[in-house]
Amino acid sequence: MRAAGNWISGLALFAYAAGFSFAYNTLSAGTGALLLFGAVQATMILWGFCKGERLRAIQVIGLLIAVIGLVVLVFPGLSAPPLIGSMLMLGAGVAWGVYSLRGKSVRDVTGSTAGNFYARFHLRHWSVSSCCRKCISTR
Repeated sequence: MRAAGNWISGLALFAYAAGFSFAYNTLSAGTGALLLFGAVQATMILWGFCKGERLRAIQVIGLLIAVIGLVVLVFPGLSAPPLIGSMLMLGAGVAWGVYSLRGKSVRDVTGSTAGNFYARFHLRHWSVSSCCRKCISTR
């Protein structure tokens, strides 16, 4: 039986997992979570705007309250997080947003998710094995 996922969603899942994993080498858990979830939401909201969706007044108010709350929450100890970790986490968030948007119209959620993890596994295996071959061949 063939899983119903696809390679594009598998690639998005791989980019999310890799970016997330490497970003936390330099970011604190709180900073990483704020960047990750902010990037996911921004990706999905911007995609909706590109597709002609508009926020209702109550949604705009909610978004403004969330942004103000975030600023108030982090303002006392505001400092710039490490650039590389931040970029990796933002990339992971965009990839998660893309993965979520691609899954929006899927009918067989379980089969599609299994197929996407299958594709991600092969992407990880390919990337790790090709990286190891490069490391070994340069010695």
